Amino acid sequence: MTSARSMQRLLLVSVALLLCGADKKEPIDYDKPFIGLEVVPLADFTGFAAADLPKPPTVKGMVVTDTPAYGPACKAGVTKLSIVTTINARTMEDLESYKAALENLEPGKKVTVKFYELQNPRTPKGKPVWKSKTASVTPSTRRKSILDNIRIHGDEIEEVDFVYQKDCDNVHSRESRMYLYFSEKDGAAGQLRLCICYVASDWLFIKGFIFKHGDDSYTLPADRFNVKNDNGNGKVWEWIDIPVEDAKLYKTLVEMSQRFNVTMRYTGDQYKKDRDVSSEELAAMRTVLAAFEMMGGEVPK
Repeated sequence: MTSARSMQRLLLVSVALLLCGADKKEPIDYDKPFIGLEVVPLADFTGFAAADLPKPPTVKGMVVTDTPAYGPACKAGVTKLSIVTTINARTMEDLESYKAALENLEPGKKVTVKFYELQNPRTPKGKPVWKSKTASVTPSTRRKSILDNIRIHGDEIEEVDFVYQKDCDNVHSRESRMYLYFSEKDGAAGQLRLCICYVASDWLFIKGFIFKHGDDSYTLPADRFNVKNDNGNGKVWEWIDIPVEDAKLYKTLVEMSQRFNVTMRYTGDQYKKDRDVSSEELAAMRTVLAAFEMMGGEVPK
């Protein structure tokens, strides 16, 4: 097994753990101290051995199964699949010690997080290696972390606002991409929407889309939308902007937003075009979904 395939397999394990826990999660307190880590005890995590990766350099610690891009830990450089060994010199023995460390957090007051990070090999045939790292993390609240990473665009005529990830450029002019946004009025989330844009020099005459993430795939067929198009200055634009009303589509978007590798296919009248969805796109989707949930958005059923 190559190191790349090992890392991909390990990522699937971590995502599976995260998604399994999603159905059992407790109600979110958006105003308590927050650093943005989902963890499991290293003693309970078998993913490294299953993926044929180097043995961790410690027997104690918490494996990071998720660290959303809007969270303080991610912004400080703590990555998914790292092993957190101490928080402010408190050793991470188990979940109880981890929760105890979180109880002492104060928004705005920095904490020191020590961890081991699994880094990619420097040569094609090499194996990933563990590296000891230290991060200075500034706790916040989940509410503030999310609000700091969105922007609101107002429509004065219809008296409604639209919520986007803060760096999202919703003008279809530069490159192929996908993003989520939703309407908002008086602090309450309205309709969640998905926008997919194809930009190139030649028409595809898009008939559908296929998303591939891990071992799963989802097909968005032509009868679900009307493709809009435009052209100029040697470029063509084909795009859709549709409400997310289907439970399976919503679940697919949630799962995609929590992965590292997603490939999408634009299926045309005669031809097709594949591209990797960027990590920035996935992180932006994750942020919008978090804001949608925080603001009481109705999840399709």
